Formats: sequence, C-alpha cells, structure tokens
Amino acid sequence: MGGEKKNTLILGLGNPLLGDDRLGLLLVEDLQKNSQLRQKASFFFSSQSGLYLLDLLIGYQCVIFIDTISCAREVAGQVQCIALKKSAATVYGSSPHYIGIHSMIALGNRLHLNMPKELWLIGITVNEGLQIEEGLSKEIQKKYGQILKKVEREVLGILSGRSLKGARPCRASMC
Repeated sequence: MGGEKKNTLILGLGNPLLGDDRLGLLLVEDLQKNSQLRQKASFFFSSQSGLYLLDLLIGYQCVIFIDTISCAREVAGQVQCIALKKSAATVYGSSPHYIGIHSMIALGNRLHLNMPKELWLIGITVNEGLQIEEGLSKEIQKKYGQILKKVEREVLGILSGRSLKGARPCRASMC
C-alpha cells in the first residue's frame, strides 16, 4: 500500500464467526475501496481485543474504531459516532483480553510509546451477534448499503475535522 505511513488508522473490529459481530470487518473492507479514504488513512481488520491491539495503534495520530454495539433496546443498523475522550490514567483489566481502549492507551503512554491523540468509535447497533452464524442477519443485510454510506460520511467528517468542531453531537447513552 505504499511506503509512507498515514496519520489515521481505520480499524474494523469483530468476529467473523458471530453473525452481525462481523459487521465492523465488512465495513472497513468496503471503506478501503474508496480512493479518497485510501489517500488519507490506513486500514486494518482485527478479531482481537485488549492488549493485542496495542502494537497496531503505535505511531498514528488518530484511530477510528468501527465495531458493533449489541443493544436489544435500539433499532438495529443505527450508526453512532462517539469521540472517545482521554480519561483512564490507570490500567485496568483482569487479563490482556479484557483491557479497554482507554487503559490500553494509558499503558502505551506509560511505556512512552507514540500513542494516538484522537480516538473515535463508530458503532453500529445490532440486536443479534453473539450467535455462531456465517452471515449477517436479514435486518442488517437489508440495511447494509445505508449503513456503509453513513459510516463513510462519519469517517470523512472525522478526517476533514468537521466532527472535531461538534458538527454532530454524540449520543451519551449506550447499552
């Protein structure tokens, strides 16, 4: 993909074996087909979590996580853009698998690694996703094109700085 490292990483997260949970992986796969985005960002997919992601984040100024949010109370397919504020100075987690993003960044900073200054989560609500299934649910399949367009719009907004100026308020309530 070229020798020059970009400042932004778009990281698709999910488990390809758990139905709708694979959505973050599929979206990033499709986003990287956009030449405008490819000029501005690097792309990566992972089914890992916790400390396994630390090495991926080193050296980027901005990381945009694209993942599902499992929530039975919300309509499946809603796209939420959330600026992840720096908060945790303490590293929590009972194992490397269960350490959160803030704790991972705090650990990287303690180790004097070049960690991102800007973190975003683009979360897509799903009602299913923890069942072993090969494909997406019918509901998410029907909405996939709309979801992709909304996610692409959010990513372009972040990359252009519109999201930083508060153009779109983030939802505070999460499941």
